[in-house]
Parts: sequence; C-alpha cells; structure tokens
Amino acid sequence: MKKKLKIDAVTFWGIVFIAVAMVLFVAVGFFKLPHIQEWYEQYEHIIVRFQERIINIDNKLWIVLIVMLLYLFKAFIPFPVYPASFLLIIISIVFDFYVSVIINIVGFIILFCAKYFWGKKFGCGVAGKLLSKYHKIWNIIEHEGNGNPWLLTVFRAIPAFPINSVSCLYGSMDFSFWKYILLSVTGYMPKLISYTIIGRNVFNPLSSAFILPIALLLLFSGLSMVGVNTLVDAINKKINSKKIS
Repeated sequence: MKKKLKIDAVTFWGIVFIAVAMVLFVAVGFFKLPHIQEWYEQYEHIIVRFQERIINIDNKLWIVLIVMLLYLFKAFIPFPVYPASFLLIIISIVFDFYVSVIINIVGFIILFCAKYFWGKKFGCGVAGKLLSKYHKIWNIIEHEGNGNPWLLTVFRAIPAFPINSVSCLYGSMDFSFWKYILLSVTGYMPKLISYTIIGRNVFNPLSSAFILPIALLLLFSGLSMVGVNTLVDAINKKINSKKIS
C-alpha cells in the first residue's frame, strides 16, 4: 500500500498562500487587458469621490490618536480582533506615504514596548513554556542567556510569527531594550512599507502597485511558513531519534 502524504496545518496554509500569490501575479497582467480597464472605468468615479472625502477629513489628529490606542490595545487583547496590517493600511489611506511610515513606526514601537515590558514583568506565558520543552530550539532562541538578536530580526521579518509572543519572549529574557526596539523596527520595515504601499493604492485596486505588494507578502509568508515548519520538524526528528537511541 502507498503511504499517504501528510501535510500539517501550517504547511497547508503556507502552500495556499503561495498558490494565491501566483494567481495574483497572473492577475496583474489580466487586469491590464483593455476590456477589463473599460469595465473598471465605469466605477472609477465612485472610488475617486470616496477617496476625496477621506483625504479631506478635517480632524486627522483624532484618527492618529485612535489608531495609536488600537496599537496599544492590540498588545493586551488575548485574541486577534484586528490585524496590525489593518492599522497600517488605515493610516496610509488618510496620510501621504512618508507621514504614514513615520506614524506607523511610532504605532509599532508602542506595540513592541507594551508586550516587551509585560514579558519582563510577568514572563512569556504559554509560548515560552512550549518552546522551553524543545531544548535545542530554546538554546538557539536564548543564545547567550538573554535572547538571539539575529533571530529577533528574522521573527519580525517573517509574517508567520505572532508579534506579541515574540515581544513577550524577548522581554522575559531581559534582552537589551534599545537593541530590541532597533532590531524589531528594522525587521518589520519591509512589511510596514509593503502595507503602506497597499494602503496608498487601495483606491486603485486593479493596479500593479496595489496587487504586487499583496502577492509578494503572501509569497514570502507562504515560503517562510513552509520553510520554518520544515526546519522545526527536522529539529524535532533529530531530538526524538537521539531519545530513542
């Protein structure tokens, strides 16, 4: 009998993300076809009108304050009510590119700080307990006792890793605060800029400037999920084989 190929949930969703990314790459060329552009022009004036209303909002400062509070709340809400990418896009719809990037960096620093200090005071919770069971993985993360700086940058760059869990983990290891903020922002910048570009082009949904960043994010997410999951499985198999022997 043939063995059935088993694919776990993380690898499955990684493959789905890669497949959707490929579809979007093809869609970029499809949406440039003349008859698609003609169809889109029928509704373009509605989108432009809505865009003008948002751009001409008077009290933009209130939007900034509300979004900053949402960044802070996200650090303490135990379940994902709204993704961080949603906040990035909201700001970039209202403000121009450079202002959006600055505002969102401040928002993410608030998010990074809140959970870092929570981890420093109360520990890293379930995520830390689970990781500590796998000594080889934990040794890589812990590095020389207070956290692996290169791994922090990788965690921030890869979309598959939860922001709050990583922040809490590095806070609990008493990792240098300023180094933590610098590496976290550096690692997250490619995603932050990508979502800002998406937000800036949200009123032109058939453009390559809107679709390509989404496709690249999905592709990178899918590849990182499959890659990291394969690496973890390989480490686990090595640990289990040593236990058996």
